[in-house]
Amino acid sequence: PSAFPPEHFQIVLCCETLEHVERWRESIEGMWHVLKPHGFLTITTPTQEKGRHNYPSDYWRWTLEDYAHIFADQKIHRRQLTYERGIGVVVEKLTDTLYLDIEPYEVP
Repeated sequence: PSAFPPEHFQIVLCCETLEHVERWRESIEGMWHVLKPHGFLTITTPTQEKGRHNYPSDYWRWTLEDYAHIFADQKIHRRQLTYERGIGVVVEKLTDTLYLDIEPYEVP
């Protein structure tokens, strides 16, 4: 986020990437930091059913309930299965509050 000022983008996309980020909480916080109020964040990730795919690493899996928890104080426009083994969420930023106290499934 230091490369961009706060509240710089109207839309932030993170598609099939977050599961490869060891420090995922910091990544979500960074995306939220650069998102304008009433801007949209879209995240897609694989489900637990998708096997490990190291490019170069593969750490985590979330559920639709995890996304509902993380973005509980925001307006969730969509939270759904995106393909056979993928899920996604589209969130509108209403506040700066995120609930990152969950523990996603760790890919063995």
